[in-house]
Amino acid sequence: MLPVKKIIKDSQFYLLTEEEAKNIRSKDTIAVYTAAFIGVMGVVLLYAPQYAYPNFFNNTPVVFFRREFLVPVTLIIYTLVLVIIQILLLTLLNIWCAHEIAVPTGFLNYQLKKHKEIL
Repeated sequence: MLPVKKIIKDSQFYLLTEEEAKNIRSKDTIAVYTAAFIGVMGVVLLYAPQYAYPNFFNNTPVVFFRREFLVPVTLIIYTLVLVIIQILLLTLLNIWCAHEIAVPTGFLNYQLKKHKEIL
């Protein structure tokens, strides 16, 4: 579980200081660049092995209704694994980013973290 930093606030309505807003913008920038990097790496990892090892990604003959089709089974499985990994990484990045915004804005604090049924 991600840690919650203690924030001292004096009322129900809380305005962010300039430093807190700058901190949130920097976390947002980190999240955008990380997501872009994950997307680029997904494309590179999809196409580079196909050109580097073409024999590994051969088509497999599949008979369907007495007709033979060439299906790239290895490529389909490899693509599904990459997509699952990419979705997992982007989901974790999204959780981190939401947490890093929720804590400074006061949406998530020590009291709420103790009561998981509220969240």
